[in-house]
Amino acid sequence: MKINTLLLLFILSNCCLAQNNNCTKLNESIIQGNNSLSEKLIGKIPDVNCRTDVSPLSTACLYGNLNIVQLLIKKDADVNLIQYNNDNKSEGSAIFSALSICPQSLDPILIDVAKLSLNKVAKPKSCSIKTKNEIALLLIKSGANLDIKTEDNTTVLMASAMNNRHQLIPLILKKGLNIDAQNSYGNTALIYAVYSGNIETVKCLVKNKANLHVKNNLGKTAIDIAKENNAENILQLLQ
Repeated sequence: MKINTLLLLFILSNCCLAQNNNCTKLNESIIQGNNSLSEKLIGKIPDVNCRTDVSPLSTACLYGNLNIVQLLIKKDADVNLIQYNNDNKSEGSAIFSALSICPQSLDPILIDVAKLSLNKVAKPKSCSIKTKNEIALLLIKSGANLDIKTEDNTTVLMASAMNNRHQLIPLILKKGLNIDAQNSYGNTALIYAVYSGNIETVKCLVKNKANLHVKNNLGKTAIDIAKENNAENILQLLQ
């Protein structure tokens, strides 16, 4: 009986190790832009909700790979899987990855760029905000939780505002998010939009009646920040 238990534990341990190895390879292939290999690995992995540092879905969202995102969701990827790093909630969840800016380069931790040519793998296609908006819409349609927050209480709406994703803001607000919510720094979506100089986002938030007079932890309002930045075009929208 004891031998059978030990054998079962050994088999389960090997299965988990193989699963983790395939998850790591899948993340690397997504970063490389190797869709052919990614598709093969997705077919091999029983559960695509890998508990590695970042899930394959979040990686595909981060790099703006719509095809792989669609494939992972069809394979029952959890759009609300929370990622952890050193026991802290990470901004690596799928919706925040989709709302982030496009990576400027390959992640050196996950892939050796020098080996790309040796493996005859094409460098990733340029990531576009348009595609990442499509991914965000797909996640929302697939039931993404828009009430999720980062460790510093930054909301999905704030992430949209700071990265000029104004096309998504009306839809996010329809889901009932508080337009004037503040994070741990006291910043609101409007304050981030003004900080970032995102005119279209400021227009959208003002149109939806964002409070112009909320103060952050530094005692500054969106109007104060616009004045400091000499952003006359934004200041006109706030007055």
